[in-house]
Amino acid sequence: MPNSLTLSFGVSLFLLCACRQNAQSPAIATAAASAEDQLARIDALQQDIFPNGVRNGTDTAKAWPFIRAVEVFAEAYPQNPRSPDLLLDAAGLANGTDWSNKSIQLWGYVWRRTPEHPRAPEAMFYQGFVLDTKYGQYDLAVDYYDRVMATYPESPFAEQAKGLKRLATGEQALPNAPAPSAN
Repeated sequence: MPNSLTLSFGVSLFLLCACRQNAQSPAIATAAASAEDQLARIDALQQDIFPNGVRNGTDTAKAWPFIRAVEVFAEAYPQNPRSPDLLLDAAGLANGTDWSNKSIQLWGYVWRRTPEHPRAPEAMFYQGFVLDTKYGQYDLAVDYYDRVMATYPESPFAEQAKGLKRLATGEQALPNAPAPSAN
């Protein structure tokens, strides 16, 4: 008798957890939705986060559902023309709400999946910048700065990467700048 009671309890607990997980996981429901339905949901979440536009304040408590919905959409529809820009929006929001590790991941998706996208240099640059300024991982940041300069030499981010690389490696920020006086 104790074995069947234990088994019943275990099965009930499993079913309860499985049902609860499905009910609480918008990503599961979102992954099954069409691209248009997912984009409509993403747009609604974005409007909820930025009710008066990006420049007029945010409700960052609502950031995670947006970030996750964008990530699920971009995974399901990597060739959708909106995917790179949505990933960049989500990465910026993640970084601004102190989920910098997630922002680094999302920026990486952009330049790795769509290296020809006009904002790919920006995504690569910001990976290095956050590693540099938020995490103090200067060696890794310099790798990203070098990659930006080599991959996108004509981008304005290449020049910024060059200056930040000098700072991260302890070189002078400006070439030919006078050395500080010893006085």
